[in-house]
Amino acid sequence: MLANCHMDIDRAMYDITSYDNALKHYEASLTIRKNELGECHSEVGISYSCIGAALCRQGEMYRSLENLHRTIKILEQTLSSNNLELAETYNSLGLTYFTLNNLQQVANYFQKSLNIHLQVLPKDHPAIGFAYNKLSRFLRTINAMSKYY
Repeated sequence: MLANCHMDIDRAMYDITSYDNALKHYEASLTIRKNELGECHSEVGISYSCIGAALCRQGEMYRSLENLHRTIKILEQTLSSNNLELAETYNSLGLTYFTLNNLQQVANYFQKSLNIHLQVLPKDHPAIGFAYNKLSRFLRTINAMSKYY
C-alpha cells in the first residue's frame, strides 16, 4: 500500500532528524489513508499521531497538540478504550503539555496512559515500569517547583 511506503520513508527521515521531510511524507500518508479508508479509521489516527510527533520535534507544540487530539478523537471511536496505541498517544499528549508547562494536563494524560498499561499488560512488563517512572519524575518535578513558587 502506497500509504505504508510513505510511512516507512517518513520514519526513516524522522530517525535521522529530517523532520521537515518526515512531515511531508506523514502528510502524504495521511492524505492517502483518508482517501482509501475514510476520515474515521485507526490508521488515519496513527497518521495524525506521527504528524503530531514530528511537529513536536520542530517546536510546533500547539500544532502538535491539534494533531494529537485528532488522533485521540479517532482512536477513541475506532479502538477499544484500553488499546496501547491510545496509551501511547496519551503519553505523547502528556509530554507535549509538559513542554508547554501545562502541568494539570500532563498529570491527566500520563495517568490515562498508565491506566491502560495496567489494564492490558502483565504487571511485570517494562512498559508499566516506564509509565510509572515518567509519572513519578513528573510528580518530583512538580514537588521541586512548588518549593520555589
